[in-house]
Amino acid sequence: MHSGFPVTVFATSANSGGRTPRGNLRPNAYRPYNITSQTVDAFFGPVTAANFCAAGVDDGTCAFGRPADGQLGNAGIGILRAPSFFNLDASIGKKFFVTERQYVDFRMEMFNAFNHASWGAPGRDITNPGAFGQITSQIQNPRNIQFGLKYYF
Repeated sequence: MHSGFPVTVFATSANSGGRTPRGNLRPNAYRPYNITSQTVDAFFGPVTAANFCAAGVDDGTCAFGRPADGQLGNAGIGILRAPSFFNLDASIGKKFFVTERQYVDFRMEMFNAFNHASWGAPGRDITNPGAFGQITSQIQNPRNIQFGLKYYF
């Protein structure tokens, strides 16, 4: 079990003038990003036009904005948090003796015993507002139970 890892916000389609060949351009951070409600479709809260400013413009209400053409953004690394993770694996076993040296060993093992869904990282690109904060993957398998029976002789 752990809390969500820090995630970095990107502005990948902004024009950096060739300074970021891998496309890892960060936006400008103008004020704190307020998360009002979280869902799988909008983990960073509802996305509105007031959340993002135009390139190189701070209108006084937005949290992030695309940097001006040829500029790099000033947003920090890991300023938002991804969803938390929880997993519990359990095992139980019992030996049933047939004779003093022979026995049957029964085991039951559960992986993700509580069947808790742990989500992948949300979309972090401000230049794609439709996918910003949207979670599209799970990082954990559903519950799996297996039984084992052995005869020792």
